[in-house]
Amino acid sequence: MMAGRQSPARRFAAAPRGAPVRGLGRHGRPARPCMRRARCGNALRKRMENRLRLRVAAGWVQRLRGLLGGPPLRPHEGLWLVPCRAVHTFGMRRTIDVVFLDGRGRALKTAVRLRPNRIALCISAHSVVELPGGYCRRHPGYAAAILRALARR
Repeated sequence: MMAGRQSPARRFAAAPRGAPVRGLGRHGRPARPCMRRARCGNALRKRMENRLRLRVAAGWVQRLRGLLGGPPLRPHEGLWLVPCRAVHTFGMRRTIDVVFLDGRGRALKTAVRLRPNRIALCISAHSVVELPGGYCRRHPGYAAAILRALARR
């Protein structure tokens, strides 16, 4: 037997009577995982997967390129163009949702399912978030999700 490791029988014998033994339940049987904890963990995991993530395009070249030539946006991913007042979809193959934001991150204007070869602008905007097409309709709380994503940056 290796030094520092105890056999299972010795480990159980070393515990005082009535003390919980690691790995065993109340009646000496193997402990079962708490199903409520597992459900809570699954709900938390699902919320984390559905959390909006933003890629930042802050440089001139990054903003000019935008979504052109890059990987397509995943379902809960967006591109934050800062500073920006107008976007175009020339050369794009997919529709996108465009949310124009003021300096504090509040939504000023939303262009839902902006088709290819179109332009959208908002003169009073400070930045723009580009989202996958239909995101704003599928998620009515998209403005709050954008604020939370900006707060994490």
